[in-house]
Amino acid sequence: MIMLGAEPSDTAASPGIRAPLRPFDFENYLVEAAVDIDEALTTFLLKAPDICNLRDGALYGMGLDVDDRAMRGKRLRSILCLMTCEALGGARKDAMPFAVASELLHNLALVHDDIADQDETRRWRSAVWVKYGVGHAVNIGDYLFSKALESTLELKSQGFAVETVLELVGLIIQTANRTIEGQSVDIAFHTRTDLTVDDYVEACIAKTGYYLAAPAVGGAMIAGGSPEVCAALREFGQYAGPAFQIVDDLLDLTRGKGRGEIGADIKEGKRSLLVILVGGLCTPTERVRLYEILDTPRAQTSEQDVMWAVELFLKYKVPDLALEQAQKFFAAADHAVAELPEALRASLRA
Repeated sequence: MIMLGAEPSDTAASPGIRAPLRPFDFENYLVEAAVDIDEALTTFLLKAPDICNLRDGALYGMGLDVDDRAMRGKRLRSILCLMTCEALGGARKDAMPFAVASELLHNLALVHDDIADQDETRRWRSAVWVKYGVGHAVNIGDYLFSKALESTLELKSQGFAVETVLELVGLIIQTANRTIEGQSVDIAFHTRTDLTVDDYVEACIAKTGYYLAAPAVGGAMIAGGSPEVCAALREFGQYAGPAFQIVDDLLDLTRGKGRGEIGADIKEGKRSLLVILVGGLCTPTERVRLYEILDTPRAQTSEQDVMWAVELFLKYKVPDLALEQAQKFFAAADHAVAELPEALRASLRA
């Protein structure tokens, strides 16, 4: 595991080892591939009958009931699956069932996360549990998981060997297990005031790293990638996951992550990297006050409380410190894929 205190030179490859990479237009690929993914998701979900809001709740949760793409998210994980497969010479149509499965699995996590965190807004509109009720939302999340497995099994009808399909089903299950374990640890963190940076990193790897890497690993397997390629992609996820989570924590202070408010993590009582870092820099009195705010029930946390915590972060410049740590993880993720084929390495770097 990379230590957050390491210098960039500890994780990045030495100068001169890598050949220059041809530019990859990731932003354009993100937009273009998302169109195909949304079409495949809609087609797949509409095959099933709607029973008591189940199918329509899944479509709503993924923003597929409206034309506004802002309601759908970036489709990053499913796009990683397609991008990896294509960079290794595979066909998009072959990877699409697993890309769909990856997106379904991601949205399962979001639906259940919003219930656990009592977040009322997701992507600028009501969270699934607010619109349909907690009971239906739990069921809709479970439905997304079963549909992820079903989508993966469609690869058999596309001519893939049963062994390969079973490996991909196993990847979905393993990823779900690690993500659920990470979520369990994250929930337990909400009552603690003694967390270290290493605790935070381990939780990020479990909760975010595995299911960020899994779509890319699946795409590589579908394209016939070697075990060495898959291993490098798994390592990539171990570093990209924490970097991704740190940036997500920072976005909560600026753009609100599509929840319609700034500081939702503070109201939730989340022990983010910002909290852990500032706890080691601020005065004992400030630390006590911070944890009092974090431990206050969400509905009773005032905007003044949120702004006090935000100002404390800014006072000790912890957003800058957190961004520095994210940069180190990005460098380590880049180093992890240094020996991959050029097209894939350029895509992942972008």
